[in-house]
Amino acid sequence: MQPIKFALIGAGNIAKIYLDAFSKIADAQVTVICNRTESTGRPLAAQANAVWTADFADAVTREDVDAVVIATPSGTHAEIAIAAAQAGKHLLVEKPIDITLPRVDSIIAAAEDAGVILACVFPLRFAAGVAKVKEAVDTGRLGRITLADCYVKWFRPQSYYDGNWRGTWELDGGGALMNQSIHN
Repeated sequence: MQPIKFALIGAGNIAKIYLDAFSKIADAQVTVICNRTESTGRPLAAQANAVWTADFADAVTREDVDAVVIATPSGTHAEIAIAAAQAGKHLLVEKPIDITLPRVDSIIAAAEDAGVILACVFPLRFAAGVAKVKEAVDTGRLGRITLADCYVKWFRPQSYYDGNWRGTWELDGGGALMNQSIHN
């Protein structure tokens, strides 16, 4: 079987996690890393033995790319995803899929029109604790739910919050409420 060849768009915090995950999958290969900042993107590409480009249009139209992972600020997802779908590439988009419903709808329509797979990352949907709570709700074990509260004690280094796109309406769409609460 030929490996599935990926373009990783974005070289921020989550990119290293993707590279580590892909390195453990025999049939996956990152062939290109795209990041606007060369000083961040090029070293990551070298680490992955991949090509670096600053131009997402170049990355998503390459012959050696089957699927595209979009790990950029949330407000940039639609433009990249639509271009990738139109180029016939399957899509894995970090959450939230984008920051406005019309842009989310445009991503879905582009994927449907192109006949490509579109997936959005929701890692907690398969967590054992979340599954147990869902089962308890579904079976009525907790009664009629009228209010819920969630306190999640995840550590994030300061660098996680230092991105100049964090907390902006244009790229983050609503700060922690949009970007973090989607997990829960």
